[in-house]
Amino acid sequence: STLRTALFRVFDRKGFQVVTASRIEEAKLLSPQEQTLDLAIIDMNLPDGNGLNLLTELKAMHPTCEVIILTGHGSIETAVQATQRGAFHFMTKPFNVEELISISQRALTQKKLQQENSQLRTELNRKYHFDQIVGQSPEIRHVLDLVTRVADSDSTVLVMGESGTGKELIAKSIHYNSPRASNPFIAINCGAIPGE
Repeated sequence: STLRTALFRVFDRKGFQVVTASRIEEAKLLSPQEQTLDLAIIDMNLPDGNGLNLLTELKAMHPTCEVIILTGHGSIETAVQATQRGAFHFMTKPFNVEELISISQRALTQKKLQQENSQLRTELNRKYHFDQIVGQSPEIRHVLDLVTRVADSDSTVLVMGESGTGKELIAKSIHYNSPRASNPFIAINCGAIPGE
């Protein structure tokens, strides 16, 4: 279509690597799972189906792909459905092309931040995994056994020991091996807090 060609030219000039498709089946062929798809701009009305169906299929193939839905007759219900299926944004035609580019760049920035966050969490989980704590003594084995047991619980845990014995390492191991690992680990220096 004229719109598809125009958007291809605009995004191509902005330095994006762009592929276009006129229908759902063509889009699925052009975005195989072994290739990374960062962003999809999908029209609601396609010759062989509904744009929301393509959104769902692309998200299944490329879970981290951001999606912007375009429609000629937007409704709150359709916008809600698009959001529930994982759309980043929903735009009603006619729209401002510069606004679409701005939203696309925002979507890609968010995707990049999410990937960096995921990589950092993976690294933290690896760093504080039990096999990173060195020691074979019965005492260390006992501590690690306790860490394994308390990590899954909602109990408050007090880790005691002399300076330099690895209390914070144990605390982080409990956190990053617990159901709360996706939440931040917040360390507070109790020595800086007045006793009263």
